[in-house]
Amino acid sequence: MTRGVNRSSVETRFPYDAFVSYSSVDRRAARHVQQFLESWIDKRDKRRLRIFLDTTDIRGGRLDTELRRAAHGSRTLVVCYSPAAVESRWVEKEVQLFRERAEPDRIAIAVVGGNSTIEDAGRELVEGAELRVHDLRRGRWLGLIGLGVKLELLRLLAFVADVDLRTLRNWHLRRTIRLGVALICFVLVPPSVLLQLPLDDWQPHPLTADKEPLYAIGAEASGDKLIVASRYRRESQERPRNYIRVNEIVLDKDGDRGDFSGRYPLRRHLLPRSLSAFEQRMPTIVPGMYTNRKPVGEAFVTEIDPGRWLVVQALSPSADELEEIRIETENADLPIAVPETTGSLVIAISDGKARAAEIDSLLPHWPGGETAMDPVAAGPVSPFKGLPVAWTEDGQVWLGAPGWDARVEGGLWHSGDGGRSWARIPGFLSVSSIVARERAGRLDSVVVAEAHFDRWRGSSLEPYSTRVVEQRAGEAEWTPASMPPYGSRSEVELCGMLGGAACVRVDETVYTHRELALWRFLLTRLGISP
Repeated sequence: MTRGVNRSSVETRFPYDAFVSYSSVDRRAARHVQQFLESWIDKRDKRRLRIFLDTTDIRGGRLDTELRRAAHGSRTLVVCYSPAAVESRWVEKEVQLFRERAEPDRIAIAVVGGNSTIEDAGRELVEGAELRVHDLRRGRWLGLIGLGVKLELLRLLAFVADVDLRTLRNWHLRRTIRLGVALICFVLVPPSVLLQLPLDDWQPHPLTADKEPLYAIGAEASGDKLIVASRYRRESQERPRNYIRVNEIVLDKDGDRGDFSGRYPLRRHLLPRSLSAFEQRMPTIVPGMYTNRKPVGEAFVTEIDPGRWLVVQALSPSADELEEIRIETENADLPIAVPETTGSLVIAISDGKARAAEIDSLLPHWPGGETAMDPVAAGPVSPFKGLPVAWTEDGQVWLGAPGWDARVEGGLWHSGDGGRSWARIPGFLSVSSIVARERAGRLDSVVVAEAHFDRWRGSSLEPYSTRVVEQRAGEAEWTPASMPPYGSRSEVELCGMLGGAACVRVDETVYTHRELALWRFLLTRLGISP
C-alpha cells in the first residue's frame, strides 16, 4: 500500500521532488542517482519524479538565485557524500539553502565515496538533524548495479517518493521478471536470425584535452573532426570565473585526440551581433523592410553553408499596434504593458539573392541577456543557445526557437521556397536543435530536438519534457527518433555527421551512431571486441 499523500498540494508547494547536491568529482554518481529516481512512474497520477540536478536543470540568471529557487522548491535534499563533498563550498551552501525552508530536516545522505562509516556519514555537513543514510559504494558488475546498491537506491526512492519499500520491491521484481521473460524468448527464437538483427548503437566519446576532461556545452561535427565547446571553472585570487574554451577533436585510428584551438570556430552557432555590420553584404531589400517597424537589439546571423546565410532580426511594434495598445489601455482598468518586440524579420540569403519575410509569432531571445558579460552572475553563454536552423539543397528551410522565462513559448517554422514565406508547424514549444538529413540530394528526414521548458498554466508551472522526434519525407506524422539515452530535462544537440555517422551531444557527453548486428552489440556491451 502506498502512503496517503495529496500529490497536487505537494506539487504546488514543491516543483521538484528532490534536489541532488554533489561535488563536481562525483558528477557521474549524482547523474546515476537522478536517472534512477526519475525512472519510476507513480501509478497514482502517472507522473515521473522531478529531480533537480544543476547540469540538467539550471536556467539563465544568477547562479546563487537559481540554486536558492531550486533548493526552496524541492521537497527533499539528497546529498552525494564523499571526501570531496566535505571540502566543497557549493555542497555546504546548498545544504544551508535547503535548511532555510519550512521542512529543513527532510534530508537523505547517499554515500558515493570515501571510507566513512554509515553512522558518521554526513554529520559534518548536516548538523542537528536525523539523517537517512544510503550506502551506494558497493560497486557494479559488467556495467550492472550491484544488488546491495539496488536495495539502497530503492530505499532512497521510497523516501523521496513517499512510497512503501514493499511497493517498490514489487515494482523492481516485476521489472526483473519481464527481463527474464525477454531472455527466455531470446533463447527460443532461432539464433541464426535473431543475432543478425541490426541495432542502433550510440558510442560515447570520453573527450579530453591536455589530460583534462571536456564537459561539452556545444558541439559541431564536420568530416572527421569534432569541434567541442567546453565549460570549465578556474579559481583566481579575486573570485571564481567561468570560461568557454573550444577544442578540435580528431577521431582517428589511435582514438580521440584533443587540440586546443583558443578560438570560436562553431559556424552554426554564432552569437548575436549588430545587423548594421552585416547589411553591406545584403541587397537593398533589407533597409526597405524597416518602414513600419524598427529593429530591436542585435540580430542572429548564421552561415549554414558557404554563401548561404540566415538572419533573424527582432522588430518593435508598428505604429498601428501601438495605437491598438493605447486604445485598449484607455478601456482597461489596469495599464497594458507595451511589448518590446512583436515579431521578427527573417532574411534568407543564397546564390547572391536575399528573400525577406516577417514572422509575427517569432520572438527571439538571447540567453544571458544583459548579464551575459558577467561570467560569475550568468556564466558563459553556451554556443548551443540561439536559433537552430536547417537548410536543404532544394530550398527547404526549418527555423526553431526555444522557450524562455517560463512564459514565452518558442516553436518551429518551415519555408518550402527558400525563405519567401513561412508557416508555423504546430505541436512544438521549445525547439533547441534541428538537422535535415538528405540522401542522393533529396530530403530523407528532419529531426527536431526540443528542450525542457517550464511554462505557466494559471498559477502553477507545467513541465514540458525534452523530446527528439523525426519526420520522414512525404509523411505527416512525427515519431520518436533513435537517440542515445537522455533524461526528461537533458540538453540534446544534433551535431551533424562525423565520418559518415550521426553525432549527438546529450548534456556533457558526445555520442556517435553506428548500426551493429545484435551479436556484435552484445559482445561490445560485455567489453569484448569482436
